[in-house]
Amino acid sequence: NDAFLCSHFLWCCARTDYQLKTLIDARVDLMEPRNLVIVSSVLTVGIGGMVVKIGTMAFAGVGRCALLAIVLNLLLPAKSSVQS
Repeated sequence: NDAFLCSHFLWCCARTDYQLKTLIDARVDLMEPRNLVIVSSVLTVGIGGMVVKIGTMAFAGVGRCALLAIVLNLLLPAKSSVQS
């Protein structure tokens, strides 16, 4: 069981490194609070082992992170292009 947890932790760390490289290459502005909330929430949920069950369906791993990212992108207000 400890070997499984260790391998799962290492896999999550490697996956997180790849995700951060993608964000850096895309030049995502993490100083914008909206982006920071989305990225930190998705990474935190992605590293954890949480499973969300809705009826007979269960969301885990990448599917759960994708749904969270979509919901947060829809709910959090985008930065207005009009400067006041």
